[in-house]
Amino acid sequence: MGPSIGGLLIAGFGWRAIFLVGVPLGLLTLALTMRVLPAPPHPLRVPHAAVSTSRTPSG
Repeated sequence: MGPSIGGLLIAGFGWRAIFLVGVPLGLLTLALTMRVLPAPPHPLRVPHAAVSTSRTPSG
């Protein structure tokens, strides 16, 4: 359904019309997510070793 609606939107109004639909939907989704999901009880702490290991290139 989404590709069909996107195709009609682009055919009728041009590719910029996608942003007229996508941006408000994204902002609405973000607002609803922040409202519905509970806040974490405490911030997630990642050990320093895990961060530096993930930045090391493999090879």
